[in-house]
Amino acid sequence: MTKYLYVLAALLALGALGAGAAAVHTYRSMTERVVTLEQTAKDFSDLKTRFDAFSKEVTRRAATDQAIRSNRATTSHELENAAHADKPSADFLATPLPAGLRAAYQRAKEQRVPIADSH
Repeated sequence: MTKYLYVLAALLALGALGAGAAAVHTYRSMTERVVTLEQTAKDFSDLKTRFDAFSKEVTRRAATDQAIRSNRATTSHELENAAHADKPSADFLATPLPAGLRAAYQRAKEQRVPIADSH
């Protein structure tokens, strides 16, 4: 009878060791998951910040583009009106640019430094 008790005690000890090993394994895997989740949360926060900045930029550019289109249309309309308003204005606007002035403009255009991106 005592042999059965010793075997039962040994089995209980092995079961306790197995449960302890399982608990340690579970704890370690949960710790790794927490670290992964913290990194994911940080990445999400960074992406959300970048998306908010991008959304603001898109909204700003849409408003600016509309203003530019409106100004361009107004200027074109005013030029058309000026070209037909009187003969001296029409003659001036119909005169082509001199070749030297056009070449100077092209050289200056090629030497311009592009505007840095604002974000």
